[in-house]
Amino acid sequence: MRQKVRISVIFMASLLAISTAVAQSSTAPDACGLLDRQAAETAFGAAVPAGRSGVATEAITTCSFPIGAGKISILIRRSVGQTWIAEQEERMSRGTRFHPVAGLGKQAFTFDLADAGVALCVFGPDYFLQVSVFHAGPALTVLPATEKLARAAISRVEGTAVPNARSLAEARR
Repeated sequence: MRQKVRISVIFMASLLAISTAVAQSSTAPDACGLLDRQAAETAFGAAVPAGRSGVATEAITTCSFPIGAGKISILIRRSVGQTWIAEQEERMSRGTRFHPVAGLGKQAFTFDLADAGVALCVFGPDYFLQVSVFHAGPALTVLPATEKLARAAISRVEGTAVPNARSLAEARR
């Protein structure tokens, strides 16, 4: 299980390392503003403390919310170039732990962490969004709540409601 968590941490770290422009104030949306405590509580049906801001570069912001023994993390990356998107989509298409998802953004994938949780990666027109849930339950158990959080964040990023298509967990069964 530790190896699975390391893989997800390496995945998020690689995304952060790609960002080259570090600034005091970010042009990326505040990740904590994309997912508030109430959205997390609604999705998981449990009390969730306020989110804590993490990385804040010109292109990337992160936020995390403790939930039970685990945590919810959100990463938003703005100003993603088509080359970067193509590289990430290609890498995810080849991966055995990545599963394509229809109905979110231009393209989306889940990264199945089995008993350690799930990461939902969404490529939008000018952003990359990753909502991850670690150590709050198995991937298939936490995926519906992760989907709700991703839809809430996407609607704030794009300023539009994201249609509630067939649940991602249902699509994977």
